[in-house]
Amino acid sequence: MSAKKPTSARRRQFLDPAKITAVIAEVAVVSKAGAVKIALAGGCALQLYGSDRFTQDVDLIANGYLPKLRRKSDLTFGGTRSVASNGVSIDVIVRNDDYQDLYDDALFAAQRMAGVAIPVVTLPYLGAMKMVAGRGKDQQDLAWILTDSGVSYKELRALVKKHLGPYAADELDQVRKTAVWERKGRE
Repeated sequence: MSAKKPTSARRRQFLDPAKITAVIAEVAVVSKAGAVKIALAGGCALQLYGSDRFTQDVDLIANGYLPKLRRKSDLTFGGTRSVASNGVSIDVIVRNDDYQDLYDDALFAAQRMAGVAIPVVTLPYLGAMKMVAGRGKDQQDLAWILTDSGVSYKELRALVKKHLGPYAADELDQVRKTAVWERKGRE
């Protein structure tokens, strides 16, 4: 019995930098036309900070929707999954739940980076957002933020405590200890 080869529909396709750059340029134009404030988040933002994480889509946080993008579906946690003109999937995250203040503050604090057409969510906010998401890849991203990114731990912990509560700040301390211990084991 031979093993089935994965079809192209089942293979994970990671984005090359040229496609990411094209999507960012497109959403910059679309957001200005609709007067929507946006910032780059997720795997693309982490790459800009030096992570070697691959991504399959472009994640944005926003204070509104980008109607000029072709909409595919709603996101369960708030926002829409859309498609850029080059076929790349874009998650436009618009929170309207317990985490809205965190995302609103992250959007306000996002900073410009050289060569990037839209602001980028800062590392402390990315860390807090990774705690909210809580998936396996988010835990790996959080470990990278804590051990390899140069983030101000004091600032990250303060954001987590402010937006997620003291229990989450204590949990972050434990995640940091584990991440540092695991990193030492790899060295």
